[in-house]
Amino acid sequence: MGLRPCRECRHFVSEEAPTCPRCGARRPVVSEEDTGWFGRYRGAVVLALVVVALEITWFRSQVKQLAGPPPLPAPVAPVDSYPGYRSLASGTWLDARLYKREDRSYVGRITSLNCPDPTPRGSPLRCFEVEFADGHREWVRRHMAAKRYLAVLAH
Repeated sequence: MGLRPCRECRHFVSEEAPTCPRCGARRPVVSEEDTGWFGRYRGAVVLALVVVALEITWFRSQVKQLAGPPPLPAPVAPVDSYPGYRSLASGTWLDARLYKREDRSYVGRITSLNCPDPTPRGSPLRCFEVEFADGHREWVRRHMAAKRYLAVLAH
């Protein structure tokens, strides 16, 4: 317990005195923490610091999210221009039934996948044998068949 000056008359008063004996001021001794702008606006300053800390945390999380790899786009299902049919460019199989691309009429079936003259650069499956509906057989290059014919999906 010490003596401090009164906030009104500056006469020394005990820190625990409820009123000043000289001027009658209530709570004549003001503590140091109540003086100054920080003492008056302590609650607002603390609230502002908390809001700034939350903003910084949010900003850092946004920067971290943007710095990472971009999200993958949703997979898009390919549009099938020939529902129920399969292009021969994606693969061929033995005994596949072939149809014309234009009118989807039956042409024939694949009878052999072994090309008689495999090229050294490519695979031996660069052509295949087709037995046409009229009975004749012919070797057809794979890329030409993919332009002309379709196969039924179920095999």
